[in-house]
Amino acid sequence: VTKKSKQYQLQQQQQQQQQQQQQPLLRPQQRDPPFDPLKPSVSTEETELFDRIKKYIGNKPSHDEFLKIIHLYTLHILDADQLIQHVEPFLDQELLDAFKHVLGYESKEKTIEKPGYSAVKPDLNHCEAVEESPSYRIVPKEWQNQPCSGRDQLCWEVLNDEYVSHPRWASEDSGFTASKKNPYEEAMHRSNLNIIALLEPIAQRIEAMTDEEKDTFQLKPGLGGQTVSIYERIIKKIYDRETALEILDLIYSRPAAVVPVLLKRLKQKDEEWKRIQREWNKQWREQDSKNFYKSLDYQGNTFKSNDRKSLSVKAMMAEVEQHKQFKFEPSDCTVIKDMVRLVLFYLRRQNGFTKRDKRKIRSFLCTFIPSFFQFDQDLLTREQFAYFTEDEEEEPSEEEQTDEEHQEELPMPNDDEIIDKTSQQVDVQTQIIKLTCPRCDVKDNSSDGHFLCNIHVYCFFRLFQILYERLHKLKLLSDENPRRLQKKLNQTAVELDLYSNRYEDIDLSKGCYHALLEHIEKFLDNEIDQATFEENARYIFGIDAYITFTIDKVLHFFIKQIQTIVLDKKSNEILRPRSEGVHNESSEDDVYNIIFDKHTRKTTIQLLDKQKLEHDKAYNKYISNYLTWERDTGDVQDVKTPFLKSYVGMY
Repeated sequence: VTKKSKQYQLQQQQQQQQQQQQQPLLRPQQRDPPFDPLKPSVSTEETELFDRIKKYIGNKPSHDEFLKIIHLYTLHILDADQLIQHVEPFLDQELLDAFKHVLGYESKEKTIEKPGYSAVKPDLNHCEAVEESPSYRIVPKEWQNQPCSGRDQLCWEVLNDEYVSHPRWASEDSGFTASKKNPYEEAMHRSNLNIIALLEPIAQRIEAMTDEEKDTFQLKPGLGGQTVSIYERIIKKIYDRETALEILDLIYSRPAAVVPVLLKRLKQKDEEWKRIQREWNKQWREQDSKNFYKSLDYQGNTFKSNDRKSLSVKAMMAEVEQHKQFKFEPSDCTVIKDMVRLVLFYLRRQNGFTKRDKRKIRSFLCTFIPSFFQFDQDLLTREQFAYFTEDEEEEPSEEEQTDEEHQEELPMPNDDEIIDKTSQQVDVQTQIIKLTCPRCDVKDNSSDGHFLCNIHVYCFFRLFQILYERLHKLKLLSDENPRRLQKKLNQTAVELDLYSNRYEDIDLSKGCYHALLEHIEKFLDNEIDQATFEENARYIFGIDAYITFTIDKVLHFFIKQIQTIVLDKKSNEILRPRSEGVHNESSEDDVYNIIFDKHTRKTTIQLLDKQKLEHDKAYNKYISNYLTWERDTGDVQDVKTPFLKSYVGMY
């Protein structure tokens, strides 16, 4: 109890004693009237106190909140301690002491159940991670079960104190960075409406005051609210620093002159911000539409940076040394057909290859793949093969240019003759590849075909696998849900112009897979840039489109590998028939075995063990010497038996 409260109590006691002395001694004692709930009796002291409180608060919304707290106390929802705690912000110290006296409240010292000790915050970067979810860390036991006054028994039983969320890409100490906003969007998130709500009741009071009351009227910090930071921050935003400080001083000393002007200024800025918001809504919607699918793609950037490194020969060598073998199943002829078409489409638009190399690459590609994987020879139709040989006919080689004068005298063939000639070229090239690659002969009746090769041929098959698996995955996604993008538009959203027109040019009538192939060709033909291609791919396949972002790099490495094979002498020796050549790689070079099962259509790429190759090499040497009469394979009598002859009769 403070000194002022004691003085107030003594004054009240003296007044009561004086009133009792002034009453006549023979006057009969009056009984208190019965209590009426509808008209409760209120003492003069209480009436004066509440009038003083009402004048002190001076704000009807704040006074209503004060009365609500009193009402909660009368309903026994709040106890005396909670009542004093809630009304304390509304009263000064003198009124608070008088209120405590009327209430009959005696202040008690708060008991501290536990000492105010707080354990040191653990370093979450060094805490143990949860195996099931690396985004959570296990909190040390000394940090668990921290004191909390707001918890009941149920909270202690069900709430989590053992695990804490911790992002894997950043330190917990750095915190989470909020989304970047432009200045106009930030202005819309200010607390302007809260200040208007505070100043409007004050302005209404000022209008009802006389001139004398306006001159003497002053405000205290907070303006009847809970904090001063809200309106101080906004006033500093709409005025410069010096003017804002001057207004903050005048709003307390001369509110009658400042509040109406300030309120008008705030309402003006509020209308201005709303107008700017309406103007920027269109641009914001465009930005949201542009970044929506990109925000969902969480693998694209990482995949592009890592995929460029993994496509090199060095990376593929390290990969096979680690995994020893790869398996894939090229069973979809349509996907292989699309692969060949994209490779030839990309090859035709490259200027880094000579015309002769282009013809060799095209011949190898169009004949080796269907022959090895045992597809029908019409994998590329006559029209497609003729289309991709147009550049040869339009741009003849130097030898063809020397014979140009003789060719002018010959009659021009018609279209049917050109198609027949092209078909004959395909058949001849197929026969050539069969002769040069008997290991993958189509007429072979064995279930498995083994093809021993070097690093260049291995990289060709590995890039073939990568390109096939990526296109095949997207084709499966397109076949599983062919109508994934054919959704009915919301008519209300269309009328409000909430739909973006960015993707109207994408034709999905033939399916998502064909639409993606069309955009890949546009990207390879430089009709669209990298960013536009990625954006359209994300729209078609969502978060699964990231595997196509490096399609140009895969095609480039694939063509370069074919060029290496057709120009490398050792690779050409490997493609010779078995009767003419044997794999003569040195022991230092790695040997790879390509196994193709024509029944299951499974292809296996293996890195062979060098020790096993030494035994195979010795056996092949023995067979070669045995078949060659000119070479001496050694006398059979010199070979010693690995057992004693005396033991033969025992069995």
